[in-house]
Amino acid sequence: MTRSLRACLLACVLTWPAAVVAGELPPNELGRVMILEYHKIDQPEERWTRTPDNFRRDLERLWERGYRLVALNDFLDRVPVTGLLIARDDTILTETYQYARTDRDRFDGHSMTKALISMLMGIAVGEHRIRSIGDSASTYVPALGKSPYGETPLRELLLMSSGVTLNEDAFWKDVFTSDEGTGKSLAKSGTRTSPIGTTFKYSSGDSEVLTTVLRHGYSSIQVGRGSWIHLEVCLVPADARSGVGGREVD
Repeated sequence: MTRSLRACLLACVLTWPAAVVAGELPPNELGRVMILEYHKIDQPEERWTRTPDNFRRDLERLWERGYRLVALNDFLDRVPVTGLLIARDDTILTETYQYARTDRDRFDGHSMTKALISMLMGIAVGEHRIRSIGDSASTYVPALGKSPYGETPLRELLLMSSGVTLNEDAFWKDVFTSDEGTGKSLAKSGTRTSPIGTTFKYSSGDSEVLTTVLRHGYSSIQVGRGSWIHLEVCLVPADARSGVGGREVD
């Protein structure tokens, strides 16, 4: 157990059993599950490192308190999730689907996409498609001009502290009912409500701007509805693209 297990979700999921011995433990009526995460199991014991001996003590202590290991298939039987994927670094340890779904099915990622956009921005900086997150959004999307979004640095957009509120009704009307580019639509639909970098506000608008910046930084990125990026497209030549739902927007 000396290999690094950075950001590794243990495949052993622990939960309250219905009963180990009849009447010994209460039923797990809420179905709550605890998942342990260890960054590294090695020597010596440090902030991000757990020694094998202490790891064993952790498991023994949980066992004494009534927790029991549950197989992933049993976990999926209890929890109505469509898919479960556990990865370590760049390796998929297990990938399971149910309800007649497979890894070929596509799903609406909703706000999970915001995390992917941030990762893509880091890749873009690493590949010098984006010079600096200190640049304003209009540096890469001229259509944003001197609008509130256009003047906002990418850093504040990543932190959702742009201070701009998006009129989503007006924005989506432009995107889906006119030929107006996304940059122009964002320029018209954003209103500054606080100074840049002073207030955190969870915002789809900031993510829309970042998506548009990436779209201009990578001509092979195709954007569908909202901030939905087909990640495979980012990694293959433009002539090898496959389509995604919705129309391509600029």
